[in-house]
Formats: sequence, structure tokens, C-alpha cells
Amino acid sequence: MERQTSERRRRIFPAAFKREAALRVTKSGQPIVRVGEELELHERVLRRWIASYGSEGTALQRRPTAQSVAPSPADLTLE
Repeated sequence: MERQTSERRRRIFPAAFKREAALRVTKSGQPIVRVGEELELHERVLRRWIASYGSEGTALQRRPTAQSVAPSPADLTLE
């Protein structure tokens, strides 16, 4: 008996599309699930894009973590 497999290809979207989708969710007031259905995207994908591009559609800069701000061992030795 042959096993049927559905081959899913990973879709790649340009940054402009991701920004527009993130803006559509944040500006329209529609539920993220509904926008996802309209764009044929999973809500997790949209949430990730909103986290990346913010509500203004611009790429967010990562803030430095406490670990990257802490003095290095060499600095501590000098003190």
C-alpha cells in the first residue's frame, strides 16, 4: 500500500509583505486569526512578524541584554 504524502514547500515572503501584514493586523482592529485566514498564514507567523516589525511596520532594533552591558572580566580585574 502506497503512502500518500503531501509535500509542503516553505513559502518565502519579502520584507515589504511582512511589514504590510503586521500593519494590517495592528491598524485594522481585526483579530489576528481573521487576517491570517485572509492572507492564508498561520497566526503564529503573523505574531512573529508583528514582534519583528512592530505596530509601525519598521524593523525593531534589539535592545542590549544585561549580559552584553555587564563589564568584561578584564575590566573587573583592572578595578
